[in-house]
Amino acid sequence: MHDDNSSNDKQAQEQRLQQNLARIRHRWLVLSGKGGVGKSTVAVNLACALADRGHMVGLLDTDIHGPDVLKMLGLEGHHLGGSHDQIQPVKAYLRLKIMSMASFIADPDTAVVWRGPLKMGAIRQFLADVTWGDIDHLVVDSPPGTGDEPLSTAQLIGRADGAIIVTTPQEVALLDSRKCVSFARQLGVPVAGIIENMSGMVCPHCNQSIDLFGSGGGERAAGELKVPFLGAIPVDPAVVRSGDEGRPFIHFDRESPTAKAFEAIVDRLLAGIAETDSKQEQGGSMRRIAIACEDDRGLDGQVSAHFGRCPCYTVVEVEGKNVVRHSVERNPHFGDHRPGMVPQFVKSLNADAILAGGMGPRAVQMFQSFGIDVVTGASGTARQVLEAYLGGALSGIVPCQHDHPESCGAHKPGEPCVDHEPARAELGGERRAGEVEAGARAAQARAARGNEPARVVVSAADGSGVGAAMDPRFGRAPFFVVVDLGSGEALEVVENRAAGDAHGAGIAAARQVSQLGAQAVIAGRFGPKAGDALRALGVELWSAPEGLSVAQVVERLKANTLARAS
Repeated sequence: MHDDNSSNDKQAQEQRLQQNLARIRHRWLVLSGKGGVGKSTVAVNLACALADRGHMVGLLDTDIHGPDVLKMLGLEGHHLGGSHDQIQPVKAYLRLKIMSMASFIADPDTAVVWRGPLKMGAIRQFLADVTWGDIDHLVVDSPPGTGDEPLSTAQLIGRADGAIIVTTPQEVALLDSRKCVSFARQLGVPVAGIIENMSGMVCPHCNQSIDLFGSGGGERAAGELKVPFLGAIPVDPAVVRSGDEGRPFIHFDRESPTAKAFEAIVDRLLAGIAETDSKQEQGGSMRRIAIACEDDRGLDGQVSAHFGRCPCYTVVEVEGKNVVRHSVERNPHFGDHRPGMVPQFVKSLNADAILAGGMGPRAVQMFQSFGIDVVTGASGTARQVLEAYLGGALSGIVPCQHDHPESCGAHKPGEPCVDHEPARAELGGERRAGEVEAGARAAQARAARGNEPARVVVSAADGSGVGAAMDPRFGRAPFFVVVDLGSGEALEVVENRAAGDAHGAGIAAARQVSQLGAQAVIAGRFGPKAGDALRALGVELWSAPEGLSVAQVVERLKANTLARAS
């Protein structure tokens, strides 16, 4: 490995990176929220299955601290050839090229003790300085979690075909897989789907299915998160043996239920990209249009005056001028609107156009850099705006009349944007007074909520997320659910470490809540010491009546119907 210090070297490496990426047709990120779920096994077998079908495949192992890919392919100890900027990858099965940190480590017992910048530099070299050549599919095996390596890879490879998220049926793994979905969406990476690994086992003696770790959780999570479910892979001792022997299990026993389940997953992935390629070859006749809305009523919802401060997006698929289907997607950044995040989110929806009331010049530039058509100055319902856009009556970017450099480009951050003059966006040549009033009321309500916390902790009776019953006891609640106020989705579920303490539970719980980054906490009641500790830590206290779920108390907070705890 080497360290490029000069600006000329960095520019040359960036050029090599872009040249390599231009020769890679499809790019896949294999992610998992936690370790031990079989992510590397999935990545290795996915790469081999694609190579078996005649594709040229690159397999990039970005797990700097625990690279296992070469071991699983029987290539441990194979070192790389070439020069520092023309590294030759390890080759296997004629059509498979592999790059892994393991090739740089002489002793497999040696630990790599690196911080983030060194890891990002290594991954950049893996992509820029390796002679990948023409690649049909690049499969990236990321380490568990959403840390430096997957973040660096997603930023470096640019356009990705999808994130493949591997989980197991246990609740803790499913919770972490939800974070991976959120991670991908925030970075603008489409979610190709969720794979449930270790999903049941077929007894070799009686052929009956045994749910060792449960089953069906991955499919339920996919349904709740509105992402594809790619399939379930059963537990099979042959998978362990094949990995230890350095043979992908799809080659170990091709007729096993496990191998067939995996082949079916590969079929679904290839079918998905074939459909996308077909649409592109046909000139993109199918389009996806994202409309910023004030509510979740779909096409009947009111268009929002600001693209980033809307709670929802109505996503419409159209063919020609005909609506094929539409769905409502929660804006995960509502209540916590930070520069650059909403364009990444809309990109993850695979939208090729965005319609909204207002937008600043920096956001417009970012959307356009993603190839997304931007139309502002829209008012009315989503249905009216869509019809105007498809009919050619609504186009272009209409600025506000007032002149500030931030937010929508025309007013101070946090102020409602209601003074647009949408000359090209007027529906039928007139703006209905009722629509203007409705938009103003919604904008004023958003402005009034401007100081609401975006990260809320709710005391919960169990670890099932937003569906759990709120536990009225703050300090003694067995779990805390961290909720994104904008989307209403659970960000994480943690055990209350102080729940079993005989004394001081409230103060200890307050410290834990603060460490979770909470700006507010909801419970039935708070002890005086816990209340004082939370306030001293800058956390808001809200009281909710008993008998409600976590989701219900969060909705009440958003509706301003909860009382501040005294």
